[in-house]
Amino acid sequence: MIKDLEQGIALAQEALDATPVDRPDRAVGLHDLGLHLNEMIERTGEINDLEQVVALLEAAVDTTPPDHPNRGLYLYSLAVSLGDRYLRTKRIADDVRSLELCKSALRHTLSPSSIRFRSGRRAIRTLCERGRWDESAEIAQTLFELLPSLCDRHMSRAYQQHVLRQVSGFAADACSISLKMKSPEEALQRIEFGRVLILGYLIDSRSDLSELVRVDPELAAEYERLRFQASQDTGDQEESVLREARMQDRRNASASMKNCEHSIRQKPGFEQFLLPASVEELQECASEGSIVVVNVTNISSDAIIVSKCSIEALTLPRMTLHPPQKFQNALQRHTDIEQREIVRDIQSDLQYQQSRDYLSWLWLVCVKPILQKVAELRSVEVFDIKPRVWWIGTGAASSCAFHAAGIHGRDLENSMESCLAMCISSYTPSIRSLKHARTAGSEPLRRNKSILVVTMPITPGMGTLSGAKIEGEAIRDVVGKTWTFKLQEHPTALQVLNEIPRSGIVHFACHGSSDPTNPLESHLILQKGNNIDKLTVSALLDANAGTQSWIAYLSACSTAEVRTKALSDESLHLNSAFQMIGFPHVIGSLRPANDEICVKVARYFYTSLFGLESTLKPNWTVAEALHCAIAQISREHPDHPEVWEPFIHVGI
Repeated sequence: MIKDLEQGIALAQEALDATPVDRPDRAVGLHDLGLHLNEMIERTGEINDLEQVVALLEAAVDTTPPDHPNRGLYLYSLAVSLGDRYLRTKRIADDVRSLELCKSALRHTLSPSSIRFRSGRRAIRTLCERGRWDESAEIAQTLFELLPSLCDRHMSRAYQQHVLRQVSGFAADACSISLKMKSPEEALQRIEFGRVLILGYLIDSRSDLSELVRVDPELAAEYERLRFQASQDTGDQEESVLREARMQDRRNASASMKNCEHSIRQKPGFEQFLLPASVEELQECASEGSIVVVNVTNISSDAIIVSKCSIEALTLPRMTLHPPQKFQNALQRHTDIEQREIVRDIQSDLQYQQSRDYLSWLWLVCVKPILQKVAELRSVEVFDIKPRVWWIGTGAASSCAFHAAGIHGRDLENSMESCLAMCISSYTPSIRSLKHARTAGSEPLRRNKSILVVTMPITPGMGTLSGAKIEGEAIRDVVGKTWTFKLQEHPTALQVLNEIPRSGIVHFACHGSSDPTNPLESHLILQKGNNIDKLTVSALLDANAGTQSWIAYLSACSTAEVRTKALSDESLHLNSAFQMIGFPHVIGSLRPANDEICVKVARYFYTSLFGLESTLKPNWTVAEALHCAIAQISREHPDHPEVWEPFIHVGI
């Protein structure tokens, strides 16, 4: 590999030497050679060539006209190299100039949005380290304005995921900055806007633009045309006159796009098109219980508690004060915004005591103070009802099992020192996702009372799931004649996709896998002939559950886990995929779960569900049924909360 890099450096040097000094494209050669040399330094640890790298990148910037679209890239590359030199030499001038170059790259409006965004994020990191919150907030606002231009609904999903890698975690950082500025409403709007916008483009049916396509396709097409023109590369024309003409076309398109956005926002239902949701809209979604955003970054640790009457911020300083190693790893992953390649720490199922200690820590430093605040904010007239709480974990808290936090043990069986004892927990990827799910679940009693059970007792090349068959039989026994029972054993992905729109409940008892490189390829494992067949997130997002769907129960491993190294802060997994295609309720798992426990949880869940179904709140009963199921398991295994901790409810 080193030899290949050495050859690449030699060829880059040869190409640069052959380029006349007065050629406009000489800057490209200077920049490329500088990056190759920098890569060699990173691989070998030798820093002797660092001065040459800085000199080459300085020359690339100096020889590039101010109006050239590549200037932002060269400014950013030089900023990174100066930052690297500062870390090695501690020259204050390098640190100061690196920050200024990042700001300059961000202000270079003719550069690609992706380069401007990366420059802004690097500037924010430096400013936050210095406690310059006002400047950080200004840059964060600029980056939010750039976000819509980073995504395009016609991009391939692979490229959309590449974009997501660049912006993952930004909304969490911006949220922390707003909280530092004592603005919980703005913090909530920012975290919500960032998560909704990015997931909306990945899950196309939930984007603002896709909604517009359905309502006014001509206006949507005009907006997309203008956005395409405004983002076009102006090229590397040698003649400044040609380059100026291209840039003027871009400026005209940008101005027209702003006018088009104004026209769109005049249409009913599109007042907030590509804008953060209003505070009133976010609070309206908390009408049935509190929504809690737990946001932990290297900037701060906080909770935002949304009730129908208020939006309150709660500082959680102990979350980053000597946390367990598992949480330290999560915080480090979030901090390394430019090096998102750290392997996710996956806790072993055998580490029982560590799991208990971790859940106790999470309770004391996070969940307990939050629930105490929730209790203070609750209305007196509903105090006799166990409250519902919807959890949204962001930043380093994105994979926390808030519902399982508590002091657990046989001697504490009747203790109120646990989330399970204090509230009924649900999760949601975003507040907007919760709103969409409520719309989908607004008339559950009209649904087709048919349950599809998919089982894979034997999977080619994988371990046997003896409980899968038992689980299917247990569900049949509970359902009885109340619902139509349909069983698919060892089906293909296509057979399942064809049946989903005709089912009110779909239940999977099979293996699942969270893909470590691409969350769109996370899948449930089915069978085609003698080989495995994968029901992927991507395939689900291309499907439609129809109007019959009510509950998707995924009795499979890691259906709510994001193992992709660079995307651990994003809720792109099987659970969210089922919710986005129309299921208002999804039962899933945060990590691998025990086969025997899966059977018990399913039996207890359906027993509770059909015992409660006739109540006046049929959607409430789904979360309550899972709550009752895991409460029963917790009584049976008081010393081992890890056996029920994986199971979560996502939805309304």
